[in-house]
Amino acid sequence: MGLLGRIHSKNSSADFRTEAGFKRLYEQNVNKLFTICYSRIRNREDAEEAVHDVFRSVWERRKLITNENGSIERYLVRSIKLKTIDYYRKVAQETVSLDCELEDVCGRENCTEDHLHFAELQDKVSILVDQLPCTCRQVYQLSREEGFTNREIASKLLISEKTVESHMTKALAHLRKNLTPYVTLALLLVSFF
Repeated sequence: MGLLGRIHSKNSSADFRTEAGFKRLYEQNVNKLFTICYSRIRNREDAEEAVHDVFRSVWERRKLITNENGSIERYLVRSIKLKTIDYYRKVAQETVSLDCELEDVCGRENCTEDHLHFAELQDKVSILVDQLPCTCRQVYQLSREEGFTNREIASKLLISEKTVESHMTKALAHLRKNLTPYVTLALLLVSFF
């Protein structure tokens, strides 16, 4: 390897498959990826989560990814842009789903009142879900909001199906415990869906 090759390998993340190289890759690119993502979605937590997901994916797939001519940096930028697109796709699906649910509710006589109760319950559930530990929250969202099976969730998060079941049990118990004041409201709304 010539002088230019040695300089290139010291300055690039050519050894990102090792822990030290991956750490260097992360340190060199995390701010850039966050800036790209945040400039598009304008939500700090979601942008941080997207960047984390990209780096987790790179680490998990490090043996499959090549790094010819610094392509890992281009791969990271492409990945964060795709994550941003996925974010908007998810937001659009949630909006369409909520609109459909509200249309069903609004077909009845007490539309405005039901809409307010539904919105209040939805806000409370969102707050409670946000209080869950990270992995527990991810499992709940993948299951209840995105419709993944336990097997798909286990594969996506690289955990066992038993762990997925455990997290779901914990999440549902947390919701059940904290939604006690809303039980009557929840039962009324559930009976109409």
